[in-house]
Amino acid sequence: GKWRVPSYKDYLELFRSLLDCGKMKEFGLVETFQMFDSPLKSLNQLLYDEFIKSVLKIIEKLDLTVDRQSQSEEGGSGDINSSIVIPTSDPAANLQPTKPKDFTALFNLVEFCGELLLEKHTDFFEQWVYRFGHELILRSTQFPLVSGFYKLLSVTMKIAQKINYFEGVGAKTRKQCPKSPDKFACFALFGKFGKEVAIRMKQYKDELLASCLTFVLSLPHDIIALDIKTFIPALQTAFKLGLSHIPLADVGLDALEHWSIHISKHAIEPYYKDILPHLDGYLKTASNEIENNWEMTSVNTSSKGGNKVLIRRLKNARDLSMNEESPAAAVRRRVVRLLGSLGGQINRSLVAAATSEEMMKKCVAWVAEGALSFAVPFADMKPVIYLDSFLPHISELALSANDRQTKVAACELLHSVVTYMLGKGSQISEGQQETMYKLNKHMFPVLLRLGCDVDKVTNQLFEPLVLQLIHWFTNNKKFESRDTVALLEAILDGIVDPVDSTLRDFCGNCVQEFLKWSIKQTTPEQQQKSPVNTKSLFKRLYSLALHPNTFKRLGAALAFNSLYREFREENALVEQFVFEVLVVYLESLALAHSDDKSLGTVQQCSDSIDHLKRIIKQKARALNEPVKRRVPRGFSSDQMVCLTDIVMWLLAQCGRPQTECRHKCMELFYELVPLLPGNKTPSSWLDEIIKTNGVSFLVNKFEGAGNEHDKCSGIIFHPTFNDLQQPFSVRAALQWMDMLLAALDCYNTFIGLHLIKPNELLGTYQKSGFMKALHFFLKNLAMRDITAAEECFAYGIKGILFSPREREEYNYSKCTIIVRIMEFVSMVLESCEQDLWKVLEKDLLSSNLFELVAIVVTDPPSIGFNMADVQVMKGLPDISVRLLKAVLRLPYRDTLESNMRKQITPQSIEGLCNVDLYRRTDHDKLSSILLACKQLHKAGLLNSVLMCQTGSIGLPLNSKLLSTVYKGIAPGDERKSLPSIDNSSKMLADGLLQLSFSLGGQCEELVSLLLNTVELSVPLSGASQRHFISFSHGEYFYNLFPETINGELLRNLNSAVTQLMGSTRENPKMVSIVLNGMLDQSFKDHTVRKTQGILLVNAVLKNWAKLDSWWLKDSIPESKMAVLTLLSKVLQIDSSVSYGNSHEAFSMVFQTYTTILTDSTLALNLKTKAVIILPFFTHLPEENLRELKNALNQFIAAHFPMKSDEFPKGTLRYNNYIDCVKKLLDALELSQSPLLLKILTEVLCRDSKHVMEEAFQICFQNIVTRGTCEKQVVLLEAAYEMFRNEEMLPDTTRQFVLDRSLLTLILRCSPEALREFFCKIVKDAMEIVQSR
Repeated sequence: GKWRVPSYKDYLELFRSLLDCGKMKEFGLVETFQMFDSPLKSLNQLLYDEFIKSVLKIIEKLDLTVDRQSQSEEGGSGDINSSIVIPTSDPAANLQPTKPKDFTALFNLVEFCGELLLEKHTDFFEQWVYRFGHELILRSTQFPLVSGFYKLLSVTMKIAQKINYFEGVGAKTRKQCPKSPDKFACFALFGKFGKEVAIRMKQYKDELLASCLTFVLSLPHDIIALDIKTFIPALQTAFKLGLSHIPLADVGLDALEHWSIHISKHAIEPYYKDILPHLDGYLKTASNEIENNWEMTSVNTSSKGGNKVLIRRLKNARDLSMNEESPAAAVRRRVVRLLGSLGGQINRSLVAAATSEEMMKKCVAWVAEGALSFAVPFADMKPVIYLDSFLPHISELALSANDRQTKVAACELLHSVVTYMLGKGSQISEGQQETMYKLNKHMFPVLLRLGCDVDKVTNQLFEPLVLQLIHWFTNNKKFESRDTVALLEAILDGIVDPVDSTLRDFCGNCVQEFLKWSIKQTTPEQQQKSPVNTKSLFKRLYSLALHPNTFKRLGAALAFNSLYREFREENALVEQFVFEVLVVYLESLALAHSDDKSLGTVQQCSDSIDHLKRIIKQKARALNEPVKRRVPRGFSSDQMVCLTDIVMWLLAQCGRPQTECRHKCMELFYELVPLLPGNKTPSSWLDEIIKTNGVSFLVNKFEGAGNEHDKCSGIIFHPTFNDLQQPFSVRAALQWMDMLLAALDCYNTFIGLHLIKPNELLGTYQKSGFMKALHFFLKNLAMRDITAAEECFAYGIKGILFSPREREEYNYSKCTIIVRIMEFVSMVLESCEQDLWKVLEKDLLSSNLFELVAIVVTDPPSIGFNMADVQVMKGLPDISVRLLKAVLRLPYRDTLESNMRKQITPQSIEGLCNVDLYRRTDHDKLSSILLACKQLHKAGLLNSVLMCQTGSIGLPLNSKLLSTVYKGIAPGDERKSLPSIDNSSKMLADGLLQLSFSLGGQCEELVSLLLNTVELSVPLSGASQRHFISFSHGEYFYNLFPETINGELLRNLNSAVTQLMGSTRENPKMVSIVLNGMLDQSFKDHTVRKTQGILLVNAVLKNWAKLDSWWLKDSIPESKMAVLTLLSKVLQIDSSVSYGNSHEAFSMVFQTYTTILTDSTLALNLKTKAVIILPFFTHLPEENLRELKNALNQFIAAHFPMKSDEFPKGTLRYNNYIDCVKKLLDALELSQSPLLLKILTEVLCRDSKHVMEEAFQICFQNIVTRGTCEKQVVLLEAAYEMFRNEEMLPDTTRQFVLDRSLLTLILRCSPEALREFFCKIVKDAMEIVQSR
């Protein structure tokens, strides 16, 4: 049949059975093995763990990056791409996956896990909740627009709920119950991430939004209860979308039922009035199935004959629908039950919650007097009706009628009425214009909503109509014409809608259309003199861009991103407005500082500024001229603003406390300075500024918080809290920190880009408050909590209780400054300017700084770092390592080391050496010490810091740690019943091993531990004492930590391989396992394969002679297979050993290979594995090829039948034979070897028709079509040589060679090859013909 692409569904049954292996005994599958429940259960657990590990590995390997479709920025407004890429507030729009196959793989994996994990062994998942969740959140933070991660996180939360994972865990219980740190870390992680997603998803659409809603609504009720207000909008959205997508309604109802039971009444009751009205839609959509079925039956009963079958089927369908509820009916029943369970006092919110405003909109007429008269043209009379009073009801039906026929009819009527209104409006008197304006004001918002309706008919009716209305109303001659303004305001109200992102995007298109047609319908002279509509539009955009409301600012940015293509093409508009727009949007970006990043205001606003930057770059020459332009906010009204003024203003804005705005100003400054007259670089331009105005000018800009006119702002005037002269509040403390951060950012960026000389700026100017502020921060705030800030203020009430949110915000600001200080110090120390260090020693490079660095490295949570924040987890260690490396070669090293030793005490090192892997006490603390040691090792400070700390341990620390882990995995007293090690303890042990190896000199000891043959025997509980599992301690150790151990062995290749291969006789199994593991690990990564992999192969081949005991005739089959596996991996990494005698190990390797091929004691199925690597040996010198040919002939004589149909089909011998022939054909295809062609042609031509005839023919065709001309000639000659071999082959066989091999090759080869072949054999062929 037709080949079908396999999907995850094809493998579900297999994995269900595998994960149910504990039930095999019930099915009678394992009675013959006399196995018992307990080992099957532990096998079950092992399989489950490996399954989860594999899922995480696959997720890690997938490349989920996306490319944004280019907007063809430099093209004109008529370019092709501009019609494809539409500006939108949807962050997932216009994206293409870099590797679509990886997304397909993720989709299958997510669906697979969703079906499997929720139904199988949820109890096994307990130890994976934190790690699985943590990995997914890491990836989701990296790729926030990939819905699969949210689906997997929903699955995680559902399992956690099933197994009551978070029972007894909450924000209040943390300090009382430190027994399960993983659960608390998990609670904090999901709490923080859940909130982020709840806010972020307001911008999402479609399947991504559905996935986020499912995840957020599956969070534990304790997380929801902490901040229920954040999660209510998610529930409302789920119920809105659930009307058209039933699964979301079920998710919402599950959540609401769960919350109403578990969240305290006083917390949730105030929100029912916001939630319950969204359930009304489910009760309105009453099911008409029964009526419809009866109608159809009655219609068809009047027919005769064949229709009886139809009637019977309809009746069956009716019976079915009565027995089985439709999904919509099931949801409706759940809604009714839920409302009933909530009780009358609460569920009355369903109908009573409508606000008086909403009631007014529905019940009050739009205009008092009728202006829209229509004479109905009956035959005998023309009565006049007024359409005004019908409009509100028609609009409501068009927008929200549940019945589609009613909706479409209302839309068609409304379309006609609007067209009629337009005609009527152009004819009425001045007095009636007021009424028409009021009607338009109500009508435009309705038309815009209908223009982006999901219903196709509605959309097709109203989208063109709205665009035509824009064309009509932009033809006004008067500034602020009322109807034009009404339309413009309706569009801008739509673009700032906080809920409907489709409406926002449609209104974005309308804004573009508005500007485009305003330009089209005015002359260039009018635009230069007074562009009326453009002024109206920009005036309103400025108002929205500077509005406190987030969505209004988002709408303003989206509007500009939609219209900038039209704007940039009109020089007159650019000349007048570009600077004004730039200043406004930079102010808007500053206001977005406190917005949640996931809402998209920062992104959209940054895009607007990027568009403006490109426009300014293109028009720079004209903008350098000082001509009369619109004056931006904050500039002198009589000023002739040019590009130089803007660059000076941007320099001042670089010191703004608002982070995103500051960064954008720095970027603009850096890119616009070269466009100024004189084309100077930023550094030379700044040098001139310093010469003209002095260093103080620049310091004022950096430390003045961006306020040129406010002379008492920034840390230059307020270097400490005391200088603020105001009572304490958290807000005041945060504002001061933002000002310090701004100055730090400026110095960091400008010094880092070599725009200014650090000693010139920091060393000479005495009035700077920067150093004083840093000293104050390091001494009083950095290592203490929010109460320290309170004490530093001169005024205000002390002893306030701070909310968790205030503490979180304060810690976030403080820790951001700490990170920036560390970056600044790293940069200063890397610059190697000793004069500068002397200047900074007093305030910055002091003992306070190095004490702080020691704490950041060893215990970041103690000073406020949130380790549940993914960015902190990933980024903080790198920043710490950079600073530690910078200090390494400097006089401050001793101070840093002594501070480190205070944090990493001898007791903590002893704790690491005496850790109990099976009792989870202090594992968290030990993990943080481990992380610190890793950072110190990367920086090269570990040995010197730990040297003085390990005196009490006795052994060197590296040996002690290795011994601790080795003995800890199998404690002496418990070896008889070895406990299973849980995931987090295993990760800790792995960390200890890595630390041990990083201290160096462990290789010899490690190999001897791996080769340790002490057996661990674990009796099977429930079985008699005869049944037990045995394995060596070294093998168990290696299987637990393969990657870490392989990494250490690969770092000490030669000694490790020599020591291992010296034990090939004593412990062959372990040597084989370790060597194969090392080869596998070096093969995985391409770069490692080319360097370390080749070195490893050389080390193995150098010692190959020591493996002779594995492949000699009298050795066991397992060891022969082990050497074959080893050889195949060696050849995969580096095949140079198979090139012939040029390699010193060739003769031994070749002897190994031919001995295994000709070994009479090995079965065919084992030797087939040797055939796989045959292509490596087919290009050898002549004498070696003869040897190989003899070996292959012996191999075929020993195992192949004389006739291919000799073995009965389906038997083991037949299957082994077929498999081996397939492998030989594959080897021929890969190598295109004439030797193999001859051997396989002989095998084929023993029969008149081989059982694999077709496979042979396809293979022969492939080798000749894929080969070069020279290769084709060689193959033709080889087949011809067989045909001419009269002594060795009988005539019938030679005939077969000619027909089934040579002829196949001739028919498929190129004409050039055929010509050359015939030239070579023509003489011989003629002799044969003549002799006959």
